[in-house]
Amino acid sequence: MSQPPPPGLEEHDAPTGTKLALIRAAGELFAQRGVEGTGIRMIARKAGVNLGCIHYHFGGKAALHRAALEYVLHHRITRQNAQITVPDSATDEEISALLRQLVRRRLAVAWGDGMPAWYAGLVTRSLADAPQDDWAWVDERVFRPDFELFQRLIRLARPGQPERETRKVFYVFISQLVFYARHRARMGREMNREGPWEPLAEELADFIALSVTRTLGLPDPGSAASCKE
Repeated sequence: MSQPPPPGLEEHDAPTGTKLALIRAAGELFAQRGVEGTGIRMIARKAGVNLGCIHYHFGGKAALHRAALEYVLHHRITRQNAQITVPDSATDEEISALLRQLVRRRLAVAWGDGMPAWYAGLVTRSLADAPQDDWAWVDERVFRPDFELFQRLIRLARPGQPERETRKVFYVFISQLVFYARHRARMGREMNREGPWEPLAEELADFIALSVTRTLGLPDPGSAASCKE
């Protein structure tokens, strides 16, 4: 069985005060403008702190970008993966329900009414704009935790499936999540959405789960009541 994902940001290491203000300000700017388009003076001004605080806490913009991404990933991936238990054995129906649960959780944190919009924007922007030197780190923190959880689920249903085939299905899963997360406002308008985001997020999550389970030849996910959210 794969090793568990890196622990990420531990609760006792959670940033506070000036450090947290810088991470939130930088994360929002990076999501909007990208790393190259964001200056450290912009970040300091938005955070309402002295420019020297960035160097004191992070050493520079590159480290602050990683800190902002790590902060988001802790809330969007590390915490959530810890809440999803993959059993040693399961029926195909149970595996479909677990896949549905995973997709719903992922889309909920990107679309939740109380979730800052820059969370999803920072992740998708970082995937597109990450410098070559940062790709190993981005892959380790963004892709690997989700892939390993996804792979454990797929191995329950298709234990002999080559990893290459599992990765192709995983990319179908993750690419749809990224698209929906990045275009929340547009999709809401086009689908005549009114009211809270959650119902539309669940509808789209169920559609993603359906495409994944059918690709794998698994039963369609059951009713919402059968999925322990």
